[in-house]
Amino acid sequence: MNKFTAMLAVGLLALSGTVSANLISDTSSDGPGQDLQSLFDGWVPDGSVDVNSDYQLHSNWTIGATGTSAATFIISIAGNAAGNTFGFYDVNDTSNRLEVFSGGDASKDKRSITYDGSSNTFRTIDLDNVSIVDEAVFSSSTFGFYLFNEAANVLFFSNPELNNGEVQMVAFQGSGQNADFFGDGNAPWLSNEWVLAWEDQPYANSDQDFNDLVLIIESVTPVPEPMTLGLLGLGLIGMAFAARRTGRRSAGKLAA
Repeated sequence: MNKFTAMLAVGLLALSGTVSANLISDTSSDGPGQDLQSLFDGWVPDGSVDVNSDYQLHSNWTIGATGTSAATFIISIAGNAAGNTFGFYDVNDTSNRLEVFSGGDASKDKRSITYDGSSNTFRTIDLDNVSIVDEAVFSSSTFGFYLFNEAANVLFFSNPELNNGEVQMVAFQGSGQNADFFGDGNAPWLSNEWVLAWEDQPYANSDQDFNDLVLIIESVTPVPEPMTLGLLGLGLIGMAFAARRTGRRSAGKLAA
């Protein structure tokens, strides 16, 4: 997690009243070895992932230049797993959504997501039987991710602002290290592949283990966040101001 993303995370947690040392718990109510860090330790054998240092927060995304993405279900450790659904939402209309995975899906289930730029149409295709799962026309090429907890009738979004400031999804980007998410043997975890991990209860009232739905999605790109860019701008202004003050002090000493 980079410096500015960390600053963003702290700000969002402060808004939600849930500031703590770690966003992601190192234990899980599901039992030993079920917390997200333990899961990653099993998936990535070189131990290169520290979930509380490496997570990223991104609200909005786009599909890569090919117009095709693919998502693969990794794991769901949740009492509500049978009713949880995952998909995309239109950033300009959160009621306009594209389902990717339903509660009946399980590990290794794979979906192709296509985007037609001429009509802003997104389609989900089940690769096992080559059938269209869902189709939606969005207002633009930019989308967010959602998780719907049917049992509690609660909808969560990748954008914390839509969750009353609470973080419900964290993302992890590959960097070429070997990983085995499905027990099929190690393969490179590429930089265009993102692991998305969700909490399916409101963060403040949850066990904060982010293992309720975990999937990997490829060929998607996060859209820079205005808040993050604002923090970057403030940081640069602060650095410039500090540099000017240092220069003035140095000049004063030389003059003395």
